[in-house]
Amino acid sequence: MGIGADACLVIEDALSGIAAGKAAGMRVAAIPDRRFVDARGRSGVIEILAGQLAFVI
Repeated sequence: MGIGADACLVIEDALSGIAAGKAAGMRVAAIPDRRFVDARGRSGVIEILAGQLAFVI
């Protein structure tokens, strides 16, 4: 795609996706999922989004 990792935003609810985005050097916005309450992967996350992302549509 020709886009640098620093220009990307990952929007994720899974810890594995959060970790992958951070490992790739991308900014990460996490959507909490009640099924996954482990907060270990949240360090470095730029924003925790509690609501739905209707504005992304």
